[in-house]
Amino acid sequence: MNFVVATLSASATITGTFYVGKSIRQSAESQELDRKLSLESQKIDRTLLYIQRWNDSHYSSFKKLAYQIHLLIKDQHQNQKGRIVREEIEKNPDLRMEVTEVLNFLEEMALCIKRDIIKEDLAVDFYRSIVLQYCDIFGVWIAQLRNEKEEHRLYQQLTDLYGKWKDR
Repeated sequence: MNFVVATLSASATITGTFYVGKSIRQSAESQELDRKLSLESQKIDRTLLYIQRWNDSHYSSFKKLAYQIHLLIKDQHQNQKGRIVREEIEKNPDLRMEVTEVLNFLEEMALCIKRDIIKEDLAVDFYRSIVLQYCDIFGVWIAQLRNEKEEHRLYQQLTDLYGKWKDR
């Protein structure tokens, strides 16, 4: 009789331990899933903040100037486009400052995408045409800055993103 009681007691202990272990494992898996969902939600929120920043009126004057430059160069031969953009930027210090600010913003965004801080699939839906257009317009100027400053990685994240998104 003692043997049967001991066997049942041991069996109950083992079964209880199994279910406690299973419960702990499920709890850990649930917490991990919650953590992943929270991180994903934070990335979406950060991405939406980047979209809101671009839509802020702060960039309105630059967008108008960039569009005017686009109109100036759209029908020009490729090697004339770079010259025209450089001349426009060099004769207008305010434009130079605004172009630098916008390219810095886009570089920051590109770095956040590379480091998986924001969601690329959401950012590409909004920013693809912006990145492509501004890199097309100001790419020659970026190359000139790289040579002048002897900093060949200047706006590297942005130009890498341009290359990646160009074929999408």
